[in-house]
Amino acid sequence: MTTAEDFYEAIKHIGAGSLYYLMLKEGTTNEYVFEPLIIDTKHKELTLHVLQRAMDHPKFIAFPGTPEAYAFINEAVVNPDSK
Repeated sequence: MTTAEDFYEAIKHIGAGSLYYLMLKEGTTNEYVFEPLIIDTKHKELTLHVLQRAMDHPKFIAFPGTPEAYAFINEAVVNPDSK
C-alpha cells in the first residue's frame, strides 16, 4: 500500500499547486469523484499531513499514479464484472 511518505517522495519535485485524489462520492456506493488538495511540497511536514488526512478519509480510494489507482481502474473500469 502506498503511504503518504511514498507518495510525497514521488511528487516532491512539483512544488505548489493542486493535486486531485479519487474518492467514493458521499452518499453513493458506485459514483466516484476527484477531490482537490492544495499542496506545497517545499513544506514536507505540512504536505505529509495533508496527504495523510486525505488518505484517512473513509471514502478515499487512491492518489493518481499509485498502484492502488491502477488496481481500481483495472477492477472498476476495465473488468467491472470481475467481482
